[in-house]
Amino acid sequence: MITVRPERAQDQAEIQNVRADAIATLRQVYRPNQRAIENKGRISKFLHTLVAVTNGRVVGTVQYYMDKQSIRVIGLSVHTDFRRKGVARSLIQYLGKIGIEENATRIKLHTVKETGNEDVLRRLGFVVVSEREDDLFDSDSFDKLTDVEMIMQLP
Repeated sequence: MITVRPERAQDQAEIQNVRADAIATLRQVYRPNQRAIENKGRISKFLHTLVAVTNGRVVGTVQYYMDKQSIRVIGLSVHTDFRRKGVARSLIQYLGKIGIEENATRIKLHTVKETGNEDVLRRLGFVVVSEREDDLFDSDSFDKLTDVEMIMQLP
């Protein structure tokens, strides 16, 4: 069973482990440039973190913030040993509940098309609203990267 809850101070080491594991996969495709790092720094004080826990272990995490009528997702991470087991779905469903409580109308996020995560996010209920050449990330594998903005409407 997967339980989702806000992070606790004692979760920090496990959160870092999950993020490092998930990011290792992404780094095969892209890495953030200075502009991306600065953008994350500007919003960091507004970020909230949720964790997905199974059998007492943090196996997934997501950061988010409220932006007008939207919940903005930053850094959805699932440990590779727990992918395709409902962890990301549980985190997104929990965000949906928060969004409804906060009178948000949608969940928004961006992904890099070349990672293949767009298909995963579609299965979770997101739809593509725009694509453009990405200017926040660099890649050794691709000449250019594509930023995909996706949303999920909330009831």
